[in-house]
Amino acid sequence: MYSTMEEIDLLKKWVNHAAVFKWLHDRSSKYLSKWNKLICIPILILNTFSGMAIYSANIFKDNNTYFILFELIIGSINILCLILSGLRDYCKYGEKTELHLQSYKQWTKFKNDIYVELVVPSCDKKQFVTEMKTRYIDLITMSPYIPNNIIDEYEKEIGINGWTALPDILDGKSSLCVPHELATRPVVDV
Repeated sequence: MYSTMEEIDLLKKWVNHAAVFKWLHDRSSKYLSKWNKLICIPILILNTFSGMAIYSANIFKDNNTYFILFELIIGSINILCLILSGLRDYCKYGEKTELHLQSYKQWTKFKNDIYVELVVPSCDKKQFVTEMKTRYIDLITMSPYIPNNIIDEYEKEIGINGWTALPDILDGKSSLCVPHELATRPVVDV
């Protein structure tokens, strides 16, 4: 067994934080994936359309007015594709989606490792707490930033009812406060 209740409470608090971060990273990856698709799919469709249309340019070779109009339309589509590609490259939605998925998996593993150790102790308790502390700090510092709208969504959907405290390091929104009444509640298993 663990030598002190403080160690158990700390591990349970980390489990609570892991559950919150799992939720935040899962939603962040879904949100960013949606934006990635909203940009990439039109690029694919417009590029395909303009590429196919170029081979149809021979239709307008006899009428100079229609040919100029055709060139303007195809040129505009290509410029739109270029703008969308630039946005995609600048915002890096695909890469950020993958980072959030990896963080989700790492927080899940962290949470499960603590659960298993609490239920079936298998190693030196002080060493385990120290190892989990190192992993917790690494996960906090290496996790990608969480968009503010995802934090707002969390507060609306789940709120802070039942949680001892929300994690105090949520990039992008530093004003998350826990009312005093909630800070004194017992730790909740998730």
